[in-house]
Amino acid sequence: MPDMREDIATAIGNAFTALGDIPETVTYRQRTDGSYNAATGVVSHTDTDTSVSAVVEPLTGGQEPNIIAEEHSGDLSFTFQQSDLSVEPNTNDEIIRNSEVYTVSQIIADPAGATFRIIGSRQG
Repeated sequence: MPDMREDIATAIGNAFTALGDIPETVTYRQRTDGSYNAATGVVSHTDTDTSVSAVVEPLTGGQEPNIIAEEHSGDLSFTFQQSDLSVEPNTNDEIIRNSEVYTVSQIIADPAGATFRIIGSRQG
């Protein structure tokens, strides 16, 4: 019996290749919290950066995409192949695109385990 998850992951990989220059290279930053410093009131953390290919789209509330939505909402959708991301996404993490930092606010995994759609909110 064929493994449908594997077939879907292969099809997604082929689709990303067929998209040519549409996917962008972004940095996925996994943030791991460390210990709390009572003297400074700061929690230390360690960052692990990974370059990944993502299809990036502005969030438009179901309307046609336009540049105004990104400028005003600061939210973007990043679609990654799960096989390209070596860590399990978490809402403590960040995505860096064109030197702008986006905080991961929502993670959606497809049922076949082939992609992550991650909603990021621009910082600052």
